[in-house]
Amino acid sequence: MSRIFFIMLLSIILIGGCKKEYPNVPENTDKPIFYFTGNVNYVPVKIEAGVSDYYMYSYYKLDSNNIYNFFGKLKQVNCVNCDNQIKFQINDYMDNSSVKPDIKKSFTENYYSFLYLQKGVSTKFDADFYLSPSKNDTAKSYLWDFGDGSTSSLPSSSHTYSYPGYYNLNCTVSYLSNCTSSYSTKLVVGMADSARAFITVDSIIGNNISLTASANGKIKSYLWDFGDGSAYSTSSIGTHTYAQPGAYKVILQTTDSILGSATVSKNISTQNYKGCATNFFYSTIPMSNSLALSNIIITWTDNSGIEYTSNKVVQTSGSYVKIVSVEDYLDNENKEPTKKIHIQFSCALSNGSNKITITNGDAVIAVSYPR
Repeated sequence: MSRIFFIMLLSIILIGGCKKEYPNVPENTDKPIFYFTGNVNYVPVKIEAGVSDYYMYSYYKLDSNNIYNFFGKLKQVNCVNCDNQIKFQINDYMDNSSVKPDIKKSFTENYYSFLYLQKGVSTKFDADFYLSPSKNDTAKSYLWDFGDGSTSSLPSSSHTYSYPGYYNLNCTVSYLSNCTSSYSTKLVVGMADSARAFITVDSIIGNNISLTASANGKIKSYLWDFGDGSAYSTSSIGTHTYAQPGAYKVILQTTDSILGSATVSKNISTQNYKGCATNFFYSTIPMSNSLALSNIIITWTDNSGIEYTSNKVVQTSGSYVKIVSVEDYLDNENKEPTKKIHIQFSCALSNGSNKITITNGDAVIAVSYPR
């Protein structure tokens, strides 16, 4: 009897010891930690780790250009005719030929670029800012806030944006008369839907102003806000009479049939205003990105085994990819540290012959990195 008991006990130990570990299995929770939801060719799809044998795989590699590529993949295990799967590749932001990746900078809560050409599309952008100070006074100090945590105190300035996206740009100028004027606007950098509007000052006579609107598309509608509580829709010509002399922030919103809505603003001073009013204008130039730094590739494999990728696919104006949040997570099965990353995106993908689209994509994935 004791021998039979010993054999049974040994069998239980061996079976328990051979249990295979899969990477990033969800914890005991009613809601899966890792998932993908979205419309694939207009069909709603949901993939959840821990459901229907799906698991979250995380890994990384150093490519031939010494750039770390980080991967998160939702796929089934032990399947013959596998269902849909999705893979995300996020390239590091720098050349890692001599150092390990700086994880705090590798995954940034911002918009990223899709990899299009073999050498990568622009991720970084050079921007030049030119101040248009008040004509009634002499400036003594300047403060630029570029919207990404960087500042400058030069009269006119240059700045490099490391990621495409939307930035709240502000410039404050102090004058010898102790008058201070600020101007703020939203800067659109490298986004596919970068509609632009422009305001031209035609005349300022007393408290009467006349402005002209333009945009980089065929305009369907205009909305002027003159900064004193008056706003109306009209044509490209905006005329207004202010009750009192002063400096007012005029906001123009245009809508065109191709790029959508664009908003631009400008500080306008009436003729008899004695204070100060600051404006600036800017230009952005894409920088070379031959190593595809900070580019993202999304790969979809359907349940027939056909693989579609965003790599080298020309994206439409509605395409975007954004890292919403980044958190520390558990080690994977290889004892590598991981990051839990929330990504939202819409994009076009191709298998070389046919294209598909993923819209309203929302995913939480894990990627591992070297310790």
